[in-house]
Amino acid sequence: MKALAAVLACLLLVVSSAPVGAAPPLPGDAADTVTDSTPSPTPLTQSEGSSSQLAGPPLQVAGPAPQIELNATGFVAETQNRATVTLSNPATTPMRNVTVTVGIQGGDAVVARQTVPVLGAGATEELPFVLLPRETGDQRVTVRVSYTTDGEDATTRYRESVAVTPLEDDVAVRVESVQSGDAGGGAEGQLGGLLGGGGGEGALQGSGEDEAQPGRIDVVVTNFGNAPLRDVVVVPTSNDTELPRQSITGRLAPGESARTTVDLRFVGRQDSVAFEARYRVGERDGTARTEFPFDPASGSVALTNVDLSLGADGVLRISGNAGNPGEASVTGVTVSVGDDEHVSPAYPVRDYFVGTVDGNEFAPFDLTAEVDRENVTVVPVDVTYVTNGVRYTETVELPYDRSLSPPERERGLFSSLPGDTSALLALAGVSLAAAAAVVVVRRRR
Repeated sequence: MKALAAVLACLLLVVSSAPVGAAPPLPGDAADTVTDSTPSPTPLTQSEGSSSQLAGPPLQVAGPAPQIELNATGFVAETQNRATVTLSNPATTPMRNVTVTVGIQGGDAVVARQTVPVLGAGATEELPFVLLPRETGDQRVTVRVSYTTDGEDATTRYRESVAVTPLEDDVAVRVESVQSGDAGGGAEGQLGGLLGGGGGEGALQGSGEDEAQPGRIDVVVTNFGNAPLRDVVVVPTSNDTELPRQSITGRLAPGESARTTVDLRFVGRQDSVAFEARYRVGERDGTARTEFPFDPASGSVALTNVDLSLGADGVLRISGNAGNPGEASVTGVTVSVGDDEHVSPAYPVRDYFVGTVDGNEFAPFDLTAEVDRENVTVVPVDVTYVTNGVRYTETVELPYDRSLSPPERERGLFSSLPGDTSALLALAGVSLAAAAAVVVVRRRR
């Protein structure tokens, strides 16, 4: 009996020390308290074989909170930075009406709020955000998640420090010749050097086996800074005049390059051309500039070995050679007589189409003109040709020699004899002809 009494006393002591239930939470705690992810204990029971079981209300333990992962690296001050928040639901029940808000110390959130209607049990969701830090150094990012689970509202927060570096605006502009073999307008020949955010000069340098397309060049913009560029526009300038602008679409991330093709075929030879890249970086405007003398290999036309002579009809004949002293070919060469007060084009050769003249080559031409020999001093000749895709028209004034005169007309076989002798010979000729006619008539009879 004493042993049985001792066993009962020990059992009573164990039962009196076991917790029966937990106190309910205070009003308002659920909205501001991070939920506990500790598994809920089960009520105590008797050892196996016992018919007695402890009774009491179940323990009230909050379910696990969503797991939060922040990806926010490489932040740059004064510019919009992308960040992502990854939510995971470790619970066995779905979370509903999930709202995620993000803020940054010393800055603003451009995209600050995202919602997820239902985050299923074991599901994961990645949400994008855009933050604009205005101060450098370590800045705290706060993520706040509000949700409903099992009919109860709850909120959890997550904080992490993010390193913010100063904004570096470093943009380079270079110029390359467009190669005929580049289908997409790419280039291998370099015209200008790389110029980080400043300016400079480059010289035309062709490279590769493909022939460069004269007058067409590629302008390449490279972002050496630490923030993306947007709204990039390339503005060519020649002789203080802005040429047609070219835009580069999309954003230009740090370390990336983009190019656009500019047509300079209408720019005069040996004109200095500047290229300025205008863009937005962060919350500010930026520019980068480069200059180089535009002097591509080109051709020209010069009239050489020109000879002026008057025909028997008084028409001036102009003959000579159209030479090309340049390196590149010239095409569409046409030589024509100019029209002024004392000179006008004349039939049969008012103008002469020469065609193509290669570099350091020439081709002959002929022209005819009517001139006022008493007053003419120069004979204008218009020369038209195309080089580097540009059409040029030039006028060459040829000096006229007033001592020029038409050749004497031919006056017959006896023109050099004295007048009386010539007349007698002519009369004798007529008599001989008449006699011959009589002889012929008599023979026919």
